Amino acid sequence: MKFDETLNGILYEYYFSFSTEKRKEILYSVYQETYEKLSGILIKLIDRKLLENVCNHIYLTLQGLSFMAMSKALTEEMIDAEFQRLKDEIERNLV
Repeated sequence: MKFDETLNGILYEYYFSFSTEKRKEILYSVYQETYEKLSGILIKLIDRKLLENVCNHIYLTLQGLSFMAMSKALTEEMIDAEFQRLKDEIERNLV
């Protein structure tokens, strides 16, 4: 399957139809919504002082995995390793 035939390809084409400023607004809105949902879950589990860093780490990891999947560079081992790192980080910071 070619990238431009995938849902991600279609979404990227749609996304890039907007101006740079509008794209920044969209991305920031997605980030904020994701951050709020993550923090709502994690606030009950980890030290509040670490919440922002852990949420950002999860968001960056998910975005990186998504990008790598589109480039066909992602392997099952990479996915497992990244999720293990996230799990370990959360477990180290449990309250």
